[in-house]
Amino acid sequence: MQARYLEGSKARMELARQVFTLRHQLVDVSYQNSMDWIEEEKYYNRLSLADELAAYKRVQSRYAKGTEERKKLDREVYRLEQEIYEAQQQYIADVQSVQESANQRRIQLEEAYANKVKSINEQLERDIESLNQQYQDAVESRTKSLYQSYGLFDEVAKKEAVSSETLMQNLEGQVQEFGEWQDILGQLSARGVDSDLIAELQEMGPSAIEEIRALNSMSDDELEKYVSPVSYTHLRAHETKANLVCRLLLEKKKQRHAYTQNV
Repeated sequence: MQARYLEGSKARMELARQVFTLRHQLVDVSYQNSMDWIEEEKYYNRLSLADELAAYKRVQSRYAKGTEERKKLDREVYRLEQEIYEAQQQYIADVQSVQESANQRRIQLEEAYANKVKSINEQLERDIESLNQQYQDAVESRTKSLYQSYGLFDEVAKKEAVSSETLMQNLEGQVQEFGEWQDILGQLSARGVDSDLIAELQEMGPSAIEEIRALNSMSDDELEKYVSPVSYTHLRAHETKANLVCRLLLEKKKQRHAYTQNV
């Protein structure tokens, strides 16, 4: 249409102005449509930062450097690139933090495991040492017992042969005597014999069954007369230093009282 008018004519200049204005309006409309589309997608969270940056770069490429539209788009591109960079740096820092925490936890677990293993090994060593000592003591005790079975210059006397029937009879006699010994001790305890004396009779074992049987055969009066001095003697034998002092003070007080009464 411009070709219809002479160059430099008013009509040609007016037409050029209108064309420029129209082009500028079209540019503004295109720019605004692009910006509106980006904002719409951002509002509904349909754009990631990378997608948003790519959209701005596409629009950026449509405008020449130095134009107002290009300047605005340059700022948006720079802002997004910085935001993406900062997000990447934060991600790297978060990953490093997680890795450091995991490594620290792993070190703690390894140390706890090592300490536990060390404790178990030390206890095992102590147990083995104790068992070895017990075994060594048993061997030495057995060796000493066997060695002391004979004197250095003792003559080995011929032993009388013993039959299996004799061994069985001996065992049955021991079992019977042991049961009787326990029964007699129970009877004496039921008759009021002091528990300390009963304990002393128990220490004597079944070998003293005849003496214990004789005690049990006593009448109640005889048993009381016999047990009283025995209990007193047993008490004196186990008397502590503090009890001894108290007893001597009491006896001295009794003697002083008796002397005063006689005077």
